[in-house]
Amino acid sequence: MAIGPLDGVRVIELANFVAAPSGSAMMADMGADVIKIEAPGGDGWRGRPVFLGKPDDLESAGAGLSPIFNQDNRGKRSIVLDITTPAGASTAQLLIDSADVFLTNLLPKRRRRLGFDPDTLLNRNPQLIYVGVTGYGSSGPDADRPGFDYSAFWASSGIMSRLVPEDQPPPLSRPALGDHTTGLANLTATLAALRLRDQTGEGQVIELSLFSVGQWVNSSDIVASAVTGTEPPLHDREGPLNPLWNTYRCADGLWLLLTMLQPDLYWTRFCDALDKPDWPQRAQWSTAAGRATDTGQLTALISAEFITATRDQWCERLDREGIIFAPVSTVQEVVQREQTAAQQTIQQVDVAGALLPVVRVPFEIEGAEIRPRGPAPELGQHTEAVLLEAGLDWEQIIELRENGAFGEE
Repeated sequence: MAIGPLDGVRVIELANFVAAPSGSAMMADMGADVIKIEAPGGDGWRGRPVFLGKPDDLESAGAGLSPIFNQDNRGKRSIVLDITTPAGASTAQLLIDSADVFLTNLLPKRRRRLGFDPDTLLNRNPQLIYVGVTGYGSSGPDADRPGFDYSAFWASSGIMSRLVPEDQPPPLSRPALGDHTTGLANLTATLAALRLRDQTGEGQVIELSLFSVGQWVNSSDIVASAVTGTEPPLHDREGPLNPLWNTYRCADGLWLLLTMLQPDLYWTRFCDALDKPDWPQRAQWSTAAGRATDTGQLTALISAEFITATRDQWCERLDREGIIFAPVSTVQEVVQREQTAAQQTIQQVDVAGALLPVVRVPFEIEGAEIRPRGPAPELGQHTEAVLLEAGLDWEQIIELRENGAFGEE
């Protein structure tokens, strides 16, 4: 019988939006009992609509549950607590006392003020794995600066500035690219910390940020810039250093990306795919260095060839010669791709009889049960059940309500 790698692990999540919750969503898929503490108004990502392109085309799908919120909160349990009240804060601390992992995206100053800093919580629960996810880290001048994916990961890491020519405005990224990358780092660090606890018997403190994850993702450019003291060069599509690492438009208006990073190994085969047997005979084009010196002319000639046939026709010809390339896919093409189905990347969770898609975790462990365990919870759906499990009785729960622990009702 397959088991979940995190069966028996309890995670208390005091976090909203995406970077932190996406990490614990993967933990839930791996069998952890993830209890999501939400403020009385709910996670700010809850109910997030699907944007279809125009302001009047904002829609939410799936029995009233946003598919975007569901992606990062599937399989969790929700409890409502107002941690700004003494009753709410003490109740949250009570839950953390018996948890294996505590995950929060509260800024450091707010953690200390409300009693959710590492020292306070590990003093109460010495075996706790404490995970803090922030925009810029827990130390330094920006420690208490709020930061989303777009600002802390995309803009501040240097990624945004290196994607377009300097005379063009920097592009916005697609939603949650840095958040979901940070979620993977969160999962990696938490698994490592649980292993450390197994070895030492002691709790651990993890701090990670969108800023630091962005620097890791952009580390090739960062280390090059640290050595040279200059900005890494931008890609010039009309005159690339390597014309076999470039984008080309096809007759149907669709694009292909060639990715031959060792072009000399593929040059003759590539010319065969283009039906240009004379090109390898040209002395200047016989080496990567020679092609680089004549890149403008060669790139223009390659472009002129690709525009003569459709992308599907080129895919067939390039595949036949074993060329490394990829179609520049639309998101709908990704959803409908046979490889997506074969990898079972898109799975379904049942939401009140309706099926809502989620993207599974990006890895498999043979013999382990790693799968979405259900939809995202309704706001406060499990408040009473979780408190009863924690040892409170109904009289104490009523008293908490009267003391404002659940906010104004």
